[in-house]
Amino acid sequence: KTARIWDASTGAVIHVLEGHDHLVWSVAFSPDSRYVITGSYDETIRFWDIETGELKKCLQVKKPVSCIDFLLEEGRRIFP
Repeated sequence: KTARIWDASTGAVIHVLEGHDHLVWSVAFSPDSRYVITGSYDETIRFWDIETGELKKCLQVKKPVSCIDFLLEEGRRIFP
């Protein structure tokens, strides 16, 4: 139900991303490393700010989410 952002050099937890109602099955980082998205069996995809841990957007989909990735349009970021 949660995902965590860790500091790779210290092993410290930076943010706990809470909000899903079921297991988080997929995580992807934006190409610029500013955002992370999480997909869950609660049928949502959530967009998070890595720096603050703030939830930026929640998309309700009609199926459990087991695989996600960022899409780019002609090399440009399309979220947010």
